[in-house]
Amino acid sequence: LLGHNAIFRIPLFREWCLMHGHGSAGRDTCLYLLGRGDSIALAPGGAKESLECEPGTMRLVLQNRKGFARLALRTGAALVPVLGFGENDLYSTVQFEKHTWGRAIQERLQ
Repeated sequence: LLGHNAIFRIPLFREWCLMHGHGSAGRDTCLYLLGRGDSIALAPGGAKESLECEPGTMRLVLQNRKGFARLALRTGAALVPVLGFGENDLYSTVQFEKHTWGRAIQERLQ
């Protein structure tokens, strides 16, 4: 399981993740795993897309997110598109309007 680099900055949680085989979703980790024939699952929208979730909507963030396709071409890995439905209706999140201090903090932390 791969995750955002930020989760590996949390003391002790980082060690727990690494001990259980988790890693960063960074390019180097993906190249290493794909190069040895492993499969990976990525959410190209990532943390930016998570800021756009609210019940009853589905917003995809794919503009300027082509690195995953380049990695697949470079390593010969197959791309299998998958789309999940309804997760925005399952969880409550704190939504700040764009251009507010709360949203600025969220964007800075992602």
